[in-house]
Formats: sequence, structure tokens, C-alpha cells
Amino acid sequence: MDINAGGQIVGTSTDSAGGNHFVIWERGKIRDLGLAPSVARVPDRAFFERAFINDRGQVAASAGGQGFFWSDGSMQSIGSPGGIVAVAGISDDGRVIGTAADPNSQQHAFVWSESRGTVDLGTGPHGFGRAWVVGINARGDILGLTGPCEHSYHQTCGYPLETRAILWRNTQAPASR
Repeated sequence: MDINAGGQIVGTSTDSAGGNHFVIWERGKIRDLGLAPSVARVPDRAFFERAFINDRGQVAASAGGQGFFWSDGSMQSIGSPGGIVAVAGISDDGRVIGTAADPNSQQHAFVWSESRGTVDLGTGPHGFGRAWVVGINARGDILGLTGPCEHSYHQTCGYPLETRAILWRNTQAPASR
């Protein structure tokens, strides 16, 4: 799913019982990061398994509507502003970005770090009820888009036809190292 400058690759692998595990491949070996939660309860494909790795070897991933962060061999859950979490990336200083959809059809952007936890970025200034995150740069600027909810056949909000670009500038001070 992702590769860093050091050649570490992160993704998923299926075990003999059919369970998906997050894994890192490095120097010809696969290291198991743990079982990914089931995605059966999450009908929107936008929330399927995702994994990202930064140049420090830290991993951010989401599956089954839950977000996770691995660093130095330990894993922790990423909280959210509410509801189902989909991780969209990780910066080299360990800031994780993503979206969180709540039961009230709101989808907020967020940024998470070990030092500050989850910071809700909302849906942007355009008055729409949905935000999607695209990427984060080294300064902490987050790029995304916002738009109205357009229900898919699963009654979840899909990507709308009408969107506006949004930039959240320097969303927080650099995460602690």
C-alpha cells in the first residue's frame, strides 16, 4: 500500500484462517503488525484497509472503521472526532491525517499526533457537511476537499460531484520526536 525512502513497504497479508494482518516488508522479511479489524460492518469502500509509512518507519493504518499508529514496535489506537475513521496519510514527523464519519452524516477531517491526540479540523468554510483529506506536507499543511453529502447505494456519503479544495495551514506544531 505504501513505501518509504528506506524501502520499507507496508500493506496487508492474509493468514491461513482468512484474516487480514497489517505487515511491514523490509530487507526480505515480513513483520506482522497485527490483525486488521473486520470491514464487514463498514459498507463504504472509502473506509476499507489503508496503510501508510513515513521515512522514520512509523505506520498509520485504518480498517473496519478504526485507525491505528505504530512506532518503535508499539501500536496504539487513533481516536477520532466521532464515528468511522479512515486514515489518509502520515507525515515524516508522525502526524496522521484522515477523515471520521459520524452517524449524523457529518464527515470531518482530522490530524492526530502522539503529543496532541486527535484534533478535529471540521468540514471547512464552505458550509458543506463532508470533508476528505488528500495529503500533508512537512510544515503540517493539510490538503483536502469539501462537498455536500451525496448518498451512495449503501446510504453512505460518496464523493460528491460538487467539491471545493481546502487547505488547513500548519494545523499544529511539529509532533514530538
